[in-house]
Amino acid sequence: MQKAGMLQESNLSKFKSEVKSSQEHHFSMLQRETEKLRGDIEKMRSELRYEIDKVTAGQRLDLNLERGRIRDELANQNAETTNLTNKLDREIHTLRAQLEAAKYDVIKYCIGTLSPYLQLVSLYFGKHDKKSTFSGKANWSPVLAY
Repeated sequence: MQKAGMLQESNLSKFKSEVKSSQEHHFSMLQRETEKLRGDIEKMRSELRYEIDKVTAGQRLDLNLERGRIRDELANQNAETTNLTNKLDREIHTLRAQLEAAKYDVIKYCIGTLSPYLQLVSLYFGKHDKKSTFSGKANWSPVLAY
């Protein structure tokens, strides 16, 4: 019985030793698997960061290109606006000069047209005021408005 107890104890200790060895083996396998998974996760994290940075850089580049295009378009519009403003200013100046010239011509022709009539009227009233006869000579000379 003692032999059976010792055999049983020996079997039990072998079993415990095998269980412990098996547990250690499984534990070490789990640790390796965990480390492998951590490495894979870290690799995926790095790849994800790289892809995010790549997309961000692409978006930044697109944004800068769009900003530059808008800046160029605005500069072109400003230049066009300046050109149109200058053209309008020149046309307004030309029209004002033409208006002044036309006004001067109208005044000149009015004076030229009215001067002889005014002189005739003044001669007529001058003749009646002096009660003199018309001598046939004109005391006046026409004023040229030119």
